Amino acid sequence: MVYSENEAIVGSRDTAMAGDDGRAEAGHFGTAFAGRLGQAVAKDYGLAFAGPHGSAMAGDDGVVAIEWFDGSRRRLAVGYVGEDGIQPDTMYVVRDGKLVRSSGT
Repeated sequence: MVYSENEAIVGSRDTAMAGDDGRAEAGHFGTAFAGRLGQAVAKDYGLAFAGPHGSAMAGDDGVVAIEWFDGSRRRLAVGYVGEDGIQPDTMYVVRDGKLVRSSGT
């Protein structure tokens, strides 16, 4: 179900995609993709992927991935919920190539 051109929310095992500055939210086992400056949210076991300057969060056993630019090329900062301090249901951003808790959460 799409609520506006910049927000997409879907149920479990589905894929939600939102454009720049948009918000994508997917249910359990789902995948959420948001563009530049976007926000991606996935529930348990889901994948949340955000473009440059975006933010992402996932539930238990989920994956968070955010694109960033190191000055030479595009890269991905990837975190697995439950490993290396990545917490469930916590919004992350990229700082100096590392996932860090967003100050907005």
